[in-house]
Amino acid sequence: VYALAWLTPGMKLMHMGAEIGQYQWPDGVVAWDILENPNSLCFLKLVRDLNSTLRNEAPIRLSTRVSQLVTWLPTEPPVIAYVRSGEAAAPLLVAMNRSDETRRVRLDVPCAGHWRELLNTDSRHYGGGDIGNYGGAHTYEIADRAGLFFLDITIPSRGTIIFRLDI
Repeated sequence: VYALAWLTPGMKLMHMGAEIGQYQWPDGVVAWDILENPNSLCFLKLVRDLNSTLRNEAPIRLSTRVSQLVTWLPTEPPVIAYVRSGEAAAPLLVAMNRSDETRRVRLDVPCAGHWRELLNTDSRHYGGGDIGNYGGAHTYEIADRAGLFFLDITIPSRGTIIFRLDI
């Protein structure tokens, strides 16, 4: 859910302590001792990497208020997918699986080439099972529709993956 919030247009807001995975505030203060839990450290790494992606990737950084730079891709629920575009920058593909099962999906994409996996919320670095696309996926041309391309990707359960087109 954090990945989806970070990667859709709009300004970002986080409640104190949320960056370490705190979800209750019984005394109204940040419970720093939560960082003794390895899962909280993994969550903190994910938030750090999402912030880094937001800061470093032009299609996200330059279009926090411009929803026209988001192209929603047709998918079957529970998958959400869209492409973020920006001036003079490689487009980003965001794919999110909201179900409890890993999904293998085919997504029509606007550009041919290799789409490199930038961030996978199911990475072992974030405490996940490392289910993904082995670093990226290559497009295939749609046989009966020249100039149109698709990707076959795997999205882990309750996971979000960000791809960047290698130019």
